[in-house]
Amino acid sequence: MKIAILGYGTVGSGVYELLEQHSHIQVKKIWNRPNPDKQIPLWCEDFKQILLDEDITCVVETLNGIHPAYECITACLKQGKHVVSANKAVIAPYYEYFKQLAQDNQVSFLFEASVAGGIPWIHHLERAKKANTISRCYGILNGTSNFILTKMTQEEKNFEQVLTKAQELGYAEADPSADIDGIDILNKINISASVAFNGKINPEELLTCSMRYISQADISYFKQKGFTLKYLGDIQVKGETYEGSVLLNAVDTHSLEGNVFDQYNLVSLVGSNIGTLKFFGQGAGKKATADAIVQNLLDIQEGKKDQQSLPLNQLQYRPLDSHAYVIKSSKKIPEQWIQAKDSHYYQTTYLTTVQVKELLAYLDDPQAVVVRIMNNLG
Repeated sequence: MKIAILGYGTVGSGVYELLEQHSHIQVKKIWNRPNPDKQIPLWCEDFKQILLDEDITCVVETLNGIHPAYECITACLKQGKHVVSANKAVIAPYYEYFKQLAQDNQVSFLFEASVAGGIPWIHHLERAKKANTISRCYGILNGTSNFILTKMTQEEKNFEQVLTKAQELGYAEADPSADIDGIDILNKINISASVAFNGKINPEELLTCSMRYISQADISYFKQKGFTLKYLGDIQVKGETYEGSVLLNAVDTHSLEGNVFDQYNLVSLVGSNIGTLKFFGQGAGKKATADAIVQNLLDIQEGKKDQQSLPLNQLQYRPLDSHAYVIKSSKKIPEQWIQAKDSHYYQTTYLTTVQVKELLAYLDDPQAVVVRIMNNLG
């Protein structure tokens, strides 16, 4: 099988290097934005050379962002080429469109590497839902945020120090917003919902709170109470309704989630027959992500069939659960929302995600720290 690679950054170069061990998959062309400082093997100047090359039957897309990835994926699928993508930013909003386009042109659109890096999460979701109704997906889905929280907890360093270290090590981008404001996790939750529930959600409806204002004092406060802070994504469904969140969670120090460190991920599903299944591994990194892409290439070579049912079901947002939250804010929280106050920290009564959004809108404090007390991790 002859393939092309779009993008030659960390992931794209990792795929190229890993495929040197697989003689039956040949990289014929690589397209990347011109870069005089980078030596790119098999580089072609024009994407159309890949599109019109009949020998190339599959294209690996490792570009960042929505454009030009959307245009490239669309063109390849319409041209009858399989596509393997690691680009969660473009897959999340256009999942159904790409899947339908692939089915219409009798090719595959696979994306294992887009969620949880080297963990075969998408594979296990697809496998589990054959015999189960999946009601929930949740976990540590971002290596950068977990690295930051790990170092803040273990080394007692402040947020800015650890973020700088993460950027030096290549775990965090120069602009870390996607990782620390929840955008990356939100995309992964969106993709997981499409696969697990065969459902379409509106990411803007999820309760999403940044972790960028967490302090060493906050880490210590929860640590003294037996909790470890983790930045979790969570989505659950009941019938045609769903509820979800991306925010800091206080988990028991002895829980599995509480003992996942550095760039590692732990992601879970809840099935009607199998109960809770948890999957642990590297959530980011050159080799881990490239390995997931190569697994998809082998799936295509082996003739794996796409099991996705289309169209997706439009799900409606509705509160399905309630939790206690701890909020640190410079603004005073009305008494009807509060169960207890401890120094700068307000513990709320049990609230739904909709009520928390209402409370945060009332506070209008962009630097508020919101932590959910998580007591049902399974």
